Parts: sequence; structure tokens; C-alpha cells
Amino acid sequence: MRILICGNTRLLDMNAVKMIAGYYKLVICGELSFAENTSERIPRNVHLYRDDPATEAFSRIMASYTPDTVWYLSGYADDGDGLDQESKIIRKLTEECGTHECDKLIVVSSVNSVYALRNEGNNRGLAGESPVSPKAFFCAQMEELAVYCAGKNQLKNVVVRLPRLSQTDNRATWLGRQMEKLKDGKEIVLPGTREGTTDFLSTRNMTELLISITEETLDDSARYTVVSGFVHTWGDVGRALTECGGGSVQVDYVPEAGMSDEALAGLSGQNVRKSYGFVATDDIVETLPEEYALYLENHTKTEGFLSRIRSRLHASPDWLLKGLELALLLLVVQGLLPLTSDTVYFRYVDLRLFYVVILGCTHGMGTGLAAGVLACISLFFSYQDTGITGIMLFYNVEFWLPFAVYLMTGAITGYMKTTKDQKLKYAEEEIIALQNKYLFLNEVYKSVIENKKEYKRQILGYKDSFGKIFEAVQNLDSTLPSDIFMHGVETMEHILENNSIAIYTMDDWQRFGRLAACSSSLSTKNLSKSLNIENCKPVYDTVLAGNTWKNTELLPDIPAYAWGIIENGKVRVLICIYEADTEQMSLYYVNLFTILCNLIRVSFIRALEYQDAIHDEKYYPGTDVLKYEYFRKELDIQQHMTATGVASFLLVRLGDGSVREMDEKMRSIIRKTDFLGTDQDENCYLLLTQVTPDTFRFVEERLKKKEIAYSVVEDI
Repeated sequence: MRILICGNTRLLDMNAVKMIAGYYKLVICGELSFAENTSERIPRNVHLYRDDPATEAFSRIMASYTPDTVWYLSGYADDGDGLDQESKIIRKLTEECGTHECDKLIVVSSVNSVYALRNEGNNRGLAGESPVSPKAFFCAQMEELAVYCAGKNQLKNVVVRLPRLSQTDNRATWLGRQMEKLKDGKEIVLPGTREGTTDFLSTRNMTELLISITEETLDDSARYTVVSGFVHTWGDVGRALTECGGGSVQVDYVPEAGMSDEALAGLSGQNVRKSYGFVATDDIVETLPEEYALYLENHTKTEGFLSRIRSRLHASPDWLLKGLELALLLLVVQGLLPLTSDTVYFRYVDLRLFYVVILGCTHGMGTGLAAGVLACISLFFSYQDTGITGIMLFYNVEFWLPFAVYLMTGAITGYMKTTKDQKLKYAEEEIIALQNKYLFLNEVYKSVIENKKEYKRQILGYKDSFGKIFEAVQNLDSTLPSDIFMHGVETMEHILENNSIAIYTMDDWQRFGRLAACSSSLSTKNLSKSLNIENCKPVYDTVLAGNTWKNTELLPDIPAYAWGIIENGKVRVLICIYEADTEQMSLYYVNLFTILCNLIRVSFIRALEYQDAIHDEKYYPGTDVLKYEYFRKELDIQQHMTATGVASFLLVRLGDGSVREMDEKMRSIIRKTDFLGTDQDENCYLLLTQVTPDTFRFVEERLKKKEIAYSVVEDI
């Protein structure tokens, strides 16, 4: 796993870096307070950069290492005042983390934000004595900005509020600065009252907590306030500092405005303990004298001469270093020339030319030309020592060649160096441009993939999508009208999200509608099996005109929506929705209902045409009695409709008699929606649709009048 740490990285010490490097590959973007003063070597799997997230180089670092988790040490941690352009840093950091798909962003803040959060909505302190401290307010705002930017970039974020760090051997920390004042004998001012509560957390415990948060993969974005669990007051800290100074140091207590110690009272740190099992183990106040002794031991060592020179040179500007190299190397060459002039081995070696080549190849054209000029001056004075005057040099062209060679060598070597540097810079800029281009293309590609998945999900899953319409067409693809009615009810229930669907077939006189299929919820409400057209004349007139009926006047016992299948100027089928919610009383819903009704119409008309085409094949000659295979299909559909609650039926076995005799007897008894058929042995059966045992008595009376023997059966 790769971890990147940025922000106020000076809060880290060598032990913390080694601990983190023992678990992860570590990238640190920022300055380390101990990097130049310690003799210990930083682990090999730690990569150091001085670029903060606000720079362009940070983008290349993120692209190169693609860290899994990023730790951001805010400028407000350890009672700090914030970093320069911290808002810009946070915005850029969250954008980079989102671009490179980091798993988690951990923001280390300060408990100072608690002062602002406890007084949110009030610009006065806890007791109304003073306004909230600007430091606390800006710390809380930094947290809000970090959480907002992380959420905007879909980045899991954990904000950790820490007390002051108990790191004594680091001038970048609050306690380290107090140690320095103590060593120099200066006055120490503690920002609280003697009885005021304070807290410290060791860098080791902080590192352990951040590692635990990094390792946890099942947590969510949250904010945690961390306490050490050791109860101390500012008076305890003052007494410990006084003991360290041998009683000679002066300690004053000056509470900071808007930072009441009462705000920290009651903080328990239970949330972070439950989530990550964190328990602090180091109590700095008790061990402060020992820590101060180690601090004195480390800071009383005298710095070596070479170390001082190295540190000063490291802080010097480039032009000064180049000038020193020009002067020092020229002195070396001038010192070697008298020693080597009489030596045979150096007769063919030009030290001045060597001097020009070295500086030109090292620092570029400007320094190379300067070295060439200095070499020419050195050669001029060398000629003067041999008795060759300036006038002789000027008028004798033979003496010009060495001067030209030095200048040309400096220019050529410097040009080569400068050209190489420019090519490298151009290549880096080209790489950056390509990276930005590919990052953009990658974002576009990801966006296209996400849109494709979203469109596919909508097409396949949305209730009125083409996928659902196609599914409805497939379900309605049948040659039996009863089968179409059954699947029509199921499809409309699913797409329209309504369970009050009813389908009626109209008689030739347009006076009654016979219920063909309905939702199971309507069956339990004892929906009438017959619809009197006189009672719903407005509905009939509207659908006969080819329009969709909408019960906008909320007439009682009238369907909310209705639509009719028209053939030869008559309504053949009436499709109704009896109940509709408020959200379903819209033009969008009406259009969707009309589309589904048209799908049913197309399938129904096609089924009627097919039934007319096979009329002679499915009926016995000269009768309306179905042959066994067609009667079986109708029975199967009715059985399925009854099982799903869409319809009901009764099957009656008729007495003995030929098919033709039974057809003549039953013509005046059965309805148009009923079916007369036979079994394999040509025994006659009557299939009564939308009939229950309670309503069978009306048919039973007609059978008795015709003296037809019968028996109710379940199957043939």
C-alpha cells in the first residue's frame, strides 16, 4: 500500500517516519524539520519532495505514485495558525485524490475547532464573555471545506481532531518551541488558566491512530475528536516546565480570547475508540523533565565546520554558487600552472581548456562563456610574464587562436548543456501535456462507460422504457384473446404500478360489458361481472369517439381512466383503471396508459383475425362447439387466470348427446364469452367464464329448463 503525506509535514519526527515506512511505501510532499539535522538515514522506501499540493509538480507526483491513502496534516494541527493558501491546497488535493481514485483522505485537524462548533450560530463565547477565537473559527471552516471538497470528488474522508503534540525535540511543534524558550531562559506564556484543562498526544500515538484509520476499510466518512485520557491542567504543565528550568524560568498564564477551557471538558474520545480501538499510552507531562534533558543533550552539540559550510551553501542562491565555483576552480588552475609548466607529461595538457570544459558542461552557456573569458585573462597575464606585450598579441594573429579556442569551447559546451536542459524541460512539459491529455481522455472514457451503464439500466429497468415496452409486446404476442387479456392486466399492473385494472368485452347491442379479466385486488372487492353502459354513458361516449376517458370530475363508481378498442364503429373491448393516486393524475400517465392500450388493441385485432382464419378448423362443422385441442387451450388459460386472481370460471360436463344436438340446445343458454367444447371422447363441456359457484344458479336454472343433465367438474 502507498501512503502520501502532505501539508504541515514538519510535525513528523524520524521515529514516526520509520514507523510508517515499516508498513507502507511512503511519499512525503513537504519539508521535514529533522531532515538536515539528523545523522540517521531515512528509509529507502520513503520518497521526499518539497512540492506542496498547490504546485503543478504535485500532480505529476500523484500520477507517478497513485497513493491508496493520503494523510493531510493541516496547518491548524498542534495549535497552528494555518498554512499559506490552505484553502487552495485543500481544493487541489481533493481534486487530485478524486482524479487518481484514492481510497481515503485523512485530514489531521486540531481540537480548536471544538470551540467554534460548541458555539455554532453564536459569535459569543460559552458564557457570552468573548467572541469565538479566529483560530478556532478558521480551523472549523477548514474542516468544512475539506469535507465538502472530498464529498464533491466522491472521496471517503476522515477528519481527526488532535490536541497539542508532545514532541519536544522539534521546533515546529508547540511544545518544541517552549523547550527552546526554556533553554534560552525566556519567559513562557501558557494559553490557559492554572485550573484550565489541557491535553497532549505523542507523535507515536498519533501515528498509530493514523495507521489504524488507514488499515480500516469498512469505515465511513466521519469526524473524530481524540483525547489522550490523561487529565492535566495548565498548572501541571507550568510546574513541570518550572522543574525543568530549575525554578529559574518564569511561567505566566494568559488565556486566549474565545478559547475557553470549558469547551474541552466532557470530551471522551469514545467514538474513535469504538471505531478504531485507539487508546493513548504516552503521558508527556509526567515525563517532561526527562524529555527536556534529552532535548538539551541533542541541542548542545556543536555543529562541525563542514556541516556549517554545507548548510550555508545549501541555502545560497544558484548565481552565488556558480560564482564561487568559477573563482575557486580558477585559483586551483592558476596554482597548478606553475607546477606543471616544466613537466613533460603536462606539456600537451591545457589546464585552462580543461577548466572551461568542466564549467561549460556543468552549468551551461552563461557560465561556460564566463569561464572562457577568465581563461583568456589568465592566458593574457601568462603571456605578459613571458615578455609578450598587448600590442604584440593584438597585431600577431597567431596568438589569437588560444583565445578563440577558449571562448568557442565555453560557448559550445555551454550550448550543449543548455540545449540538453531545454530538451529535458520540453520533454517534461510534453509529458505533462500528454498526461493531462490522457487524464482527460480517461475521464471522458469513464464518463462514457458510466453513461452507457446508466442508459442500459434505464432502458432495461425503467417502467416506461423501450425495454419494458418491448417486454409488454412480447407478453401480448398471442393468438387467443383470453390470453391477451390475462397478460394485458399483468403488464399494465407492472408498468403503470396500479392494481385496479379491468378489461370488459362488449356485446353486439352495446348495452353490457362482460368482465374478461381484472386485477386480483378488484376480485376481492366483488367487482361486478357485468357493466351496464347506461350507468357509465360518459365513459362510453368518450371511448367511442376514440379518446381516453379521464374522470376529472371525480364521478362516483366511474373508472378513473378508460380506453376502448373500436371495430366497425362499435366498442369491442373496454379497458379501465378504477382507482388512481394523485401522482397518477397527470398527462404523462394518461399517455402511458394510452400507449399500453394500443398495444393490447393491436394484439387483440391480430388474434381476432387469426381466429377468423382458423374458424372452420377449430369448430365442428356447422356448430359452435370447439374441438378438443382448442377447447383445451381455452381451459388452460382460464385455469391460469384463476390461479393468479385475474378471473374465475366453472367447468360443467353436459349429458349424453351428439355434438350437433348439444350445440342446438345450448345456443340460447350460453353467453358470447362462454365456450362449448369436447374432450378426446367427444363428451361435451361448458366453460363458463367469470362465474363462481354463487352465480352458477342462474345458468343452472336454464339447464334444467332445457332438461340437460350436467355436473360441475374441475378438469376434463
